[in-house]
Amino acid sequence: MPHMLGKEVAEQVLVIKPGTEVLYMSGYARPVLASQGRLEPGVALVEKPFSEADLLAKAGQVFNSHFPGFKTTRSQPG
Repeated sequence: MPHMLGKEVAEQVLVIKPGTEVLYMSGYARPVLASQGRLEPGVALVEKPFSEADLLAKAGQVFNSHFPGFKTTRSQPG
């Protein structure tokens, strides 16, 4: 994004729709971002490079934390 950082985009989205879950991705490691004050505690972050499985797993964690008690159900043969 040439004119805005991801954090700025997230802040603007949250103004429009509070409670939206945000998943950040970065090429910088979590400790580096935290030490520079760029990452708040508890922020969902997937670190580059990541696989499709890594991205899906992290997105699933964010999604599941937004819907506590949500469980996937299987169809019962009937």
